Amino acid sequence: MSSVAVPYLAVVELHASTAEVSVLMFLSQLPSLLFALQAGALADRHPKRPLMIGGDLVCVIALLTLPLAAAVDQLTLQQMMAVAFVQATAGVVHDAAAIAYLPTLLERSLLQRGNSRIGGLFALSATAGNSLGAVLVSALGAARALVADALSYAVSAWCTTRIRITEPRHRLGPRVRACVRRSRRACGTSGPTRLCAPSPSPSPTRA
Repeated sequence: MSSVAVPYLAVVELHASTAEVSVLMFLSQLPSLLFALQAGALADRHPKRPLMIGGDLVCVIALLTLPLAAAVDQLTLQQMMAVAFVQATAGVVHDAAAIAYLPTLLERSLLQRGNSRIGGLFALSATAGNSLGAVLVSALGAARALVADALSYAVSAWCTTRIRITEPRHRLGPRVRACVRRSRRACGTSGPTRLCAPSPSPSPTRA
């Protein structure tokens, strides 16, 4: 929805040019290129549900700054570009965590069906969201449509907090655990230490 409301707000409130709107749209797509791999790694190493909730709340705060700035006549194109980039980045993190969270919610036999439904839902939300955004912008105006969009992220965060399934803790493989134990014995400590490099295999002794 915000992909429609934000450019419309830029044109109506700031009389943005075609080039400026193009830059605004480019910044909203750039995080998918820059941070997709990092977001996947982050979701793999950390609890998924807090990442999803945090991503939604960041979108809520970022989007609400635009109608508030417009209400006091302090809206700038630079602010809109920053909001577009931040919102898109938070969305990348949220989506990566949501996809990685699915194996926790479903049995292994249902994963293929669940992944296909998630993919279809993402495609449907992208299409329906733009259409609904255009309707709300026409009916309420761009600023109020952004408030409605922010509320949708708040609802998403609240629904995610209602999930009661406990995520399994990430377990180290046996070779990594053995490496950690060797490092701790070498350092004489039981606390967290840096992982050591694998020990080289002994060279064969010649007779």
